[in-house]
Amino acid sequence: MRNNLIGSIDKIKPLTEYPVSLIRFTLIIGKERINCISNNKEIIDSVLCLVDGKNTVALYGTHNSRKQLKVSKLIIKDY
Repeated sequence: MRNNLIGSIDKIKPLTEYPVSLIRFTLIIGKERINCISNNKEIIDSVLCLVDGKNTVALYGTHNSRKQLKVSKLIIKDY
């Protein structure tokens, strides 16, 4: 299991908004696609400002029981 992942983001979709915000997106690393989720407000705001497939990001997180990466840190490599 890799925790530090670098790739581009695609398929950004807010799942819930109030009272608990939750977002899902797909991280693309070469041919591999990883489903990601986050409930961190700073990460949600940053991801919603990105364009699908254009920006490179670095993610850190853990996998949950559904094999989704629960993102705890996000760094935008190129804006």
